[in-house]
Amino acid sequence: MIRILLFLYLVQFGLVGYAQKKKFILNGEVIGEQKFKNAFLFDNNYNQIGKRRIIEGFFSFTGEYFSEQPDEFGEIGLGTLLLSNLDTVLNEESLFPSKPFVRMLIMEPNINVPYISSKNKFLVTGGKLNEVQNLFYENDYLYKNKTDSAFTSIDVKLKNDVLNKQEKKKIKRQLFSEQKALEFYLIEKNKDSRVAMFNFNDFTSIPIVPIEKCFTLYHSFPDSLKKSKYGSHTLSLMEDLAEQMKPSLKTANRMPFFTLVNTENKVLNSKDLLNKYTLIDFWASWCNPCRAEAPNLKLAYQKYHKKGFNIISISIDAEKDKLKWLTAIKVDKIEDFINLFNPGAASGIGKELNINAIPANYLIDSKGNVVGLNLRGSDLENRLAQLFKE
Repeated sequence: MIRILLFLYLVQFGLVGYAQKKKFILNGEVIGEQKFKNAFLFDNNYNQIGKRRIIEGFFSFTGEYFSEQPDEFGEIGLGTLLLSNLDTVLNEESLFPSKPFVRMLIMEPNINVPYISSKNKFLVTGGKLNEVQNLFYENDYLYKNKTDSAFTSIDVKLKNDVLNKQEKKKIKRQLFSEQKALEFYLIEKNKDSRVAMFNFNDFTSIPIVPIEKCFTLYHSFPDSLKKSKYGSHTLSLMEDLAEQMKPSLKTANRMPFFTLVNTENKVLNSKDLLNKYTLIDFWASWCNPCRAEAPNLKLAYQKYHKKGFNIISISIDAEKDKLKWLTAIKVDKIEDFINLFNPGAASGIGKELNINAIPANYLIDSKGNVVGLNLRGSDLENRLAQLFKE
């Protein structure tokens, strides 16, 4: 039985009260060979609002959407549209097929939702808010297609299961990083729209750009959006994250002495290692944002290593995951770095620096002084260019 799930995030212009209703018209069309018998519309509590027969590929819902229990911010109600060959949806689980096709909509007075079965893709029109949201969904759609295409190519080239999985994880991290970078750009370019704040709230839960840039972008939003409940929640998320990432060392402080083991289980100490500009980077094999930064670190290493720059890569993987750490080094091709192991950051330099959020890094000069904190991407490149006077 083919069933397609579509979540409708009903974003309102103002705060949605418990007794407030919003009028809407939703016109849908199924294009392609895939056929469905009925369309069901549910509110955010999975109470059925209506059922429509799909006739020659078309269906339509009109009426008022009542959000009895809006989400915690009071600004968004949830609805679910289900296209199915069933005559009756028996229970809530029926709304969650194993591989649903999900599409977020912003309920404006008139919404058109054609579903193109050959592409497993919904196209949405219905006002300026949907126009902005479509940009974010197109980014997601592009990421999915690139990932599927890359995985298909890997399956052809790599028959070894272990190597196959490693390469897929590597490609997925790379494409995820590209997707999030474009998402940040879209938020920045559409910051006058509440849709951008809606997406920014989600983005800040797993930021792949320095938290300082997130704060800069947040403060560039109009005051009306910053003061909204979503804006307030976004700020709270960033403040909590910034507090977790707050370094125990400041610039001009000295890096404490430490000893850790390398990949060959040999004990190394910081006194022998910190004899040039060195980036001490804390990461873990399970940290996607950390590993997404590996290409940037390699570029910096290749450009400045011969001029007097080194990278000490310190993993805080758990002791039981030591093999995953060693594997990640090979997969990410960072063998040229000085790779050290500080399991769980529960002891050693990880504990002394209170490393409780990663990625985190310190740029140290040849005397052990901290000259940079949490530098990534272009920020690291700019600081190194300054130090090496390029």
